[in-house]
Amino acid sequence: MGNTAPKPLTDATLQHRPVTNRQYYTMPNNEAGVERRTSAPPVNISLDSPRFHPYAKGKNIRLDGHFRRATRKNSFCNGITFTHRPVHLYEKVRLRLTGVHTGWSGALRFGFTSLDPSELAASDIPKYACPDLVTRPG
Repeated sequence: MGNTAPKPLTDATLQHRPVTNRQYYTMPNNEAGVERRTSAPPVNISLDSPRFHPYAKGKNIRLDGHFRRATRKNSFCNGITFTHRPVHLYEKVRLRLTGVHTGWSGALRFGFTSLDPSELAASDIPKYACPDLVTRPG
């Protein structure tokens, strides 16, 4: 106990892994030109804007013919919607609110999931984002 010097903490499982065989790739839309280390070139990133998924949506959501505009019927709950494809790392996403209903109180919630919306059945989409959706894994 007393005046002994503490032993340095070392991790016996730590293994040296050289990364010299990896190449650098510049991510698109990267104004700063920052290169990110990756073991494979980036996948072909679609430049089309994310659209709303035609089927992965609550029953009170209505989509326009191009799946770019989502509106909710003037009703409560069942207003969750997803994009038609995953949002890519470092991709900028822009939402524009064009109107609000003043007859309801609540909040707009925006989030990301690791679930594939194409694999969600209509019965899998919860009525509410909180707590129903945020307490699920993914």
